[in-house]
Amino acid sequence: MSLTSHQEKRKRSIDRKEWLFQKLSAYYEKAKLELPDDINSREFAVQPIDYKGYVRHLSFKSEDELRSFLLKNPPMHLYYSSAIYTFPEIDDMEKKGMIGSEIIFDIDADEVPGCESIEQLHACLNCGSLLYGKSIKKCTKCGSQNVIEVEPIPKECILKAGIEAKKLIKVLRKDFGFEKIKIYFSGNRGFHVHPKCDDEWLKLTSEERSMIIKYITGSGVNIERIIGLGESIKGKNMYIPNPKEPGWRGRLGEILYKKMNLNDEKKITFGEAEVLLGEKINLNDIMKMASISIDEKVTVDVHRLIRIPGSINGKLGLPVFEIGESELESFSINCSYSPFKEDEDVKMNVSMQNKEILGIKINSLKGDIIKIPGCLAFLFISKGIADPA
Repeated sequence: MSLTSHQEKRKRSIDRKEWLFQKLSAYYEKAKLELPDDINSREFAVQPIDYKGYVRHLSFKSEDELRSFLLKNPPMHLYYSSAIYTFPEIDDMEKKGMIGSEIIFDIDADEVPGCESIEQLHACLNCGSLLYGKSIKKCTKCGSQNVIEVEPIPKECILKAGIEAKKLIKVLRKDFGFEKIKIYFSGNRGFHVHPKCDDEWLKLTSEERSMIIKYITGSGVNIERIIGLGESIKGKNMYIPNPKEPGWRGRLGEILYKKMNLNDEKKITFGEAEVLLGEKINLNDIMKMASISIDEKVTVDVHRLIRIPGSINGKLGLPVFEIGESELESFSINCSYSPFKEDEDVKMNVSMQNKEILGIKINSLKGDIIKIPGCLAFLFISKGIADPA
């Protein structure tokens, strides 16, 4: 590489970093962050611009102190701990003095049934090739590992994640008694569900949280025992569980009653239900429908870092924000949620013809200077797909 090309590459890299710095700093100057009341007892963490790791064990006494830090060090990702500590700034986890930890549930759209193998558009920043696949790590054209994911999760998958979130909320209310539950779009590909926890819930160990996950997902649940069929399975004359029943019986009954389009006041046996449906009831299939897809690691980890509502998720450039339960049925990822509204001139580092990203059609060649909406500019520049022009 010549000195001139090296200098040009260095200048372009600095321009890109400065562009992101300015955009994020301006955002955090006015951003409404949803912070816990016990902010001084939480560990904070950030991922700086162009830094692969995280800066952890940060502590702030107030929102003003945090905001002052963010204006000088605007991050690509911003977190606080689910755990409440006596000494959040200490880097030795054993010496932090954990008081308790919130219970958080994470639902990723690329892990829900039917979307585990979804293929998405990727770009190789070395040769500029576009590739389709699941979490591609190496370019099939040039062998480079400098491959990035370009587009957000498909709408059908985020809608499926929304269905999982609604199922979870219902179980949390009905079976666990949670009354106040908040739902947040993660800013990228899923939802975070935060039930309001009292002291008893905050004290649960990782092992106890794992048991909750097993109950919610149905891991290890004996469906025949729950329904009461026993080993002989002479259950044709047994009544199907009523949707109003608590626990797994109610969950299974709800699915079966819905399949039959019956109200929950009517009693019906398994034999009668099979005649009505015109097919044999497969309990394992019903079990899968009642199960809920959750990232177990997030709930079980008592030291988990949580994305701060109102912060930017640097993977897509969208903020983390609260949404209503009814919105889950029609939610889609698009530019309307982006705080970056102004059009920007960018120089493309890859060719992208007849593609649609975040609802915006792109038709350009590598090296082209094009004007695109700010939401797309942030995504492209942060990933290296384009540079500020």
